[in-house]
Amino acid sequence: MFRSYLSTTIKNRVRLTSTTFRLRPTTTLLKKYSNKQTTMRYLNQKESAELDALMMNDENSLISEQLMEIAGQGCAKVIFHQYPLHSFKRIAIVIGPGHNGGDGFVCGRILHQYGYHVECFVIRRSTNPLLVALEKGCVSHDLPIHHLYDDSSSFDFKSNFDVVVDAVFGFSFDASRVIRDPYRSILESFANLQLPIVSLDVPSGYNVDIDLQQSSASTFFVPDTLISLSSPKICSKSFKGNHYLAGRFVPSKIAKRFGLDKLPPYKGCSDFIQF
Repeated sequence: MFRSYLSTTIKNRVRLTSTTFRLRPTTTLLKKYSNKQTTMRYLNQKESAELDALMMNDENSLISEQLMEIAGQGCAKVIFHQYPLHSFKRIAIVIGPGHNGGDGFVCGRILHQYGYHVECFVIRRSTNPLLVALEKGCVSHDLPIHHLYDDSSSFDFKSNFDVVVDAVFGFSFDASRVIRDPYRSILESFANLQLPIVSLDVPSGYNVDIDLQQSSASTFFVPDTLISLSSPKICSKSFKGNHYLAGRFVPSKIAKRFGLDKLPPYKGCSDFIQF
């Protein structure tokens, strides 16, 4: 009798389950998500500067340290995802004099915590207290720091590293200026590395307002991976490499103002999006 009862119960549950999964809610949910419109929004240099200024005004009260920490952490997570530790152990971070360099210091420190062998190459001595503090933070974590302004011949990336991170110039770079040494020789060296190059926010030396296919700076190098911060920039429109978005810190009302709410959404607690 127990066997008969058990058999009947199982059949009823299977019948109920089968009926449930034949209903429409699953299809409806798929339609709901497939109908959600996402578009790529590319900011120019002026918009990028305005976006940064709005995030740090009195109303939103974000500060440079916060933005760099979140941006650098997002970049580190992208690199961990794209370049696994077991295959790309040694990473060089090439640090410029501005906020892009600050993102590079944070990224390097966190990659070191993830287990990578990271070395930072600082192109120019900075008087910015924030960058000085970020460099000290890397030193306290035992990251080797190379000052290229003391010995410009010390950047042999090709022999000693598996990945090079370009944190030289950010979106505020003035493309009307002639790029001089040591920056020029370093950017030119990137073209001959035959190593993966990861650019933070924009490839260094590019005109933010000109698509990379039309940029004269592309004669220096084209990165393998680009990690846009806050939003993709115009110069990345035709980028064909690995393209990510990090910098998950834009307040929703500002995102709407710049059309960033139409970008593909971050998933769950992820700090980056892969386009």
